[in-house]
Amino acid sequence: MSKTVLVVDDEAYVRRLVRLVLEGAGHKVLEAGTVAEGVQRLRHDSPHLLTLDLMMPGTEEPEFGGLDLLAIKGRDPAIQSIPAILLTAAGVQADQAVQRAIAMGADVVLRKPFSQRQLLDAVEQLTAS
Repeated sequence: MSKTVLVVDDEAYVRRLVRLVLEGAGHKVLEAGTVAEGVQRLRHDSPHLLTLDLMMPGTEEPEFGGLDLLAIKGRDPAIQSIPAILLTAAGVQADQAVQRAIAMGADVVLRKPFSQRQLLDAVEQLTAS
């Protein structure tokens, strides 16, 4: 069954890649390039699933933009139940941030580069109902 997925990433090519994979599997894809835009789309469009980048500009701590988005999502009852997939290029040095993201509500973490199959499996796992 088709699901709506919000892709929040500051890199247009990552958003495009995720869009191609998910639309190819029959899903509807919405995009946001900043944390602020992502929060707005989460609240307005009520997607079934969120994918987000760990490192995005436009926040007080740009290296942890995804954490800011997860914190906002976790405090808002209208959107806190939306599952989240963290897509990150962060290396081992950022494992603490990845663990923090999981504690804040990231359901799945995929390291870039991830395979199409990994992404589709994660989407299926989190939207199966």
